[in-house]
Amino acid sequence: MFYIRIISISLSLLLLSACGGGWVKVNEQGRLYQNSYFAFKAPTGWMLQDDGESIQLSKDGPDLQRIGVIYSTSKEAFPKLKKEASVDMLPSELAELTIAEIRASQDNGMPGMEVVSNQPVTIDGHQGFSVHIRYKLESGLRYETKVNGFVTQQGLYALYYRAPTLHYFNRDQEAYQSLVETFSIKRSS
Repeated sequence: MFYIRIISISLSLLLLSACGGGWVKVNEQGRLYQNSYFAFKAPTGWMLQDDGESIQLSKDGPDLQRIGVIYSTSKEAFPKLKKEASVDMLPSELAELTIAEIRASQDNGMPGMEVVSNQPVTIDGHQGFSVHIRYKLESGLRYETKVNGFVTQQGLYALYYRAPTLHYFNRDQEAYQSLVETFSIKRSS
């Protein structure tokens, strides 16, 4: 589900960037972002776009680097696979479903996609996963993506960072890691 949203949000971001609307610059006073699902400290100087259940951040443009934060209900977690997320799933199961959903979201199935790492992590006190993948676009440009996620009774939370391997991925990885470390969910009452 979140990869489909990534693609649709990417298209809308291109339209929004042409219009100049929807993006706000993150300054020191506005670093703490929160909505009804989650909160985090955004990197200073980056641009932020909020569409309700998902957030996009970019420093130099969404095709050069993009951080995304997405919430979806457990039932809507993996629509291409027609599978749900469950609090009973192991982090490794969630990671494998995430990788499969990413592959299923692409017309060609991303045959050249390489899983660099897949490991369990703790995010906001929740057992989750961290997946690092590499792939090459048809144009030949190499990209890397990190996806972190976990599931609660409320739903699936996914955070990702995507950038070209050359220059941007390593340069802005620290900003993504800092956002992950400050990420917290809104607890249901």
